[in-house]
Amino acid sequence: MSEDLTLAMPDGVRIVVPDDLRITSTYVLLEQQDWFEDEIRFLRAAMQPGMRAIDAGANFGVYTLALARCVGAGGRVWAVEPGEQAAGYLARSIATNGFSQVELIRCALSRADGSGFLQTGITPELRRLVRDDASAAVGVRSLDSLAAERGIAGVDFMKIDVEGEESNVLQGAAGFLARESPLLMIEFWGDRKFNTDIFAPLLRHGYDTYRLVPGINVLAPFYESEEPDAYQLNIFACRPPRAQRLAASGHLIPAPADKAPRFEREPGLEPLFAQPFAQSRAQQWRTLAESAPRESENGTYLDALRWFFAAGDKANSATARYWALEQAYLKLRGLIESNFTAGRGASFVRVAAAYGRRAEAVAASRRLVSAIPAQGEQAFAEPFLPPWPYQESLDPGPDLSAWLLASAVESYEHLFQFSSSDKTALAQESLNVRVDAQLLSPAYARREDLFKRRALAFSAPSA
Repeated sequence: MSEDLTLAMPDGVRIVVPDDLRITSTYVLLEQQDWFEDEIRFLRAAMQPGMRAIDAGANFGVYTLALARCVGAGGRVWAVEPGEQAAGYLARSIATNGFSQVELIRCALSRADGSGFLQTGITPELRRLVRDDASAAVGVRSLDSLAAERGIAGVDFMKIDVEGEESNVLQGAAGFLARESPLLMIEFWGDRKFNTDIFAPLLRHGYDTYRLVPGINVLAPFYESEEPDAYQLNIFACRPPRAQRLAASGHLIPAPADKAPRFEREPGLEPLFAQPFAQSRAQQWRTLAESAPRESENGTYLDALRWFFAAGDKANSATARYWALEQAYLKLRGLIESNFTAGRGASFVRVAAAYGRRAEAVAASRRLVSAIPAQGEQAFAEPFLPPWPYQESLDPGPDLSAWLLASAVESYEHLFQFSSSDKTALAQESLNVRVDAQLLSPAYARREDLFKRRALAFSAPSA
């Protein structure tokens, strides 16, 4: 077996990682053919040629390499990584891609210059600074000191993912934050809790906070007092001038609309009726859509579906798309609380995941798996959204229930945890249900294969 793998990312960059399924990065990249966080797709859209970025806690470099591709030869990326193994592989990836715009800095960041120790014996993605002198010694810098030494300035974006040191990094960057005005992306969940300590230093320097709305790839305000979704890993932060520039390019909404904004195109249900799975029901569903009073329960449900399609229409502004998605989420949440049907549950899974309420989507997916066989033909009385997008591309064949059940199982598999590397069982086993493999995506098949291979890797004796 080769000791290394060189894998292609969706944006064309190549990343070198160990050929070892016990390494989280290797497993995830093979499993998903990309990184698992939605934020990387946002940055690929938002970062532009000539921009400058810092990747603090670069690890194997999935973000460093994506940023380098975006900013091009005229931009600059400073990748800060203290781990010997991860930094070594990142150096090779930088060379493999010919990225002269990337400077790799091998140190840890914290609140002051000094030295520390990096944990050993765990997967590189989780190694953190500790006071244990049995761990690997590393140099520690404050961002203020490092920026002055390396001439780091004009920074448009900074990612901070340093396994619990985020607040210390911000405290050691007071001058940098006062002088610069980058968009920040900061790890928010770590060590089984939300890292609320980051709000105070951000507030002191005038940085407002945002979350990514994954279904529309737009940043929306997120407040310290707000209850985060259980799956929210990161928050973004920036000052108003940066927010205004991001809003102008359609990547951020400074504040949600308090009333219906202007839409370039009014929402409709034809995109739903045109999908392969809807062909046998389209006429029945059109009749329902035409006859349901807008103020009725059916009318409210159909409105929610219309708003979901309006949110996906890029002819509409970011503000309008967010407003529409929020309307779809709120209407559907209220409906399934009072009357959970398979169709409405399926639609809610899709909408809640797009809106960034992943924990609610997971709970509804589990409930949906039980509701589909229980409701039988009645499950298809109303139009609905497949809970997982892949099944939209399939002809469901004569058994629409089997097709919908496969989509529910698939949504649970992909939403319940970020990767099957973290699981003790895949969805079919944990839900105690079997579905036709032909109705599941290639991504599900990859998970099954890697899950088995990883179990063998962990059971094999160490060399």
